[in-house]
Amino acid sequence: LRNGIWAYSRNPNYLGEILFWFGLLGMGLAFGAPGYTAVGAIGMLLMFLFASIPMKDKQMEKNRPEAFAQYKKEVSKLFPFPPKKRQV
Repeated sequence: LRNGIWAYSRNPNYLGEILFWFGLLGMGLAFGAPGYTAVGAIGMLLMFLFASIPMKDKQMEKNRPEAFAQYKKEVSKLFPFPPKKRQV
């Protein structure tokens, strides 16, 4: 989990899925879809932030408590930012 995009974001796959849904929303709105179609994209965002990511983090903490705790301190939850310096 320290190579490639995983060194910058703990959940790049979820970020891609969220961007996909918001891309669909943007295209829909650009072609005249009603505003309430945003419910789908917002619902997916909330599902990832409050269900999928916390469940995955809980499982990782259970399987690799020390390594994952350090990884959480250094790597952004969702958006890819440069990793923080390793703390010893």
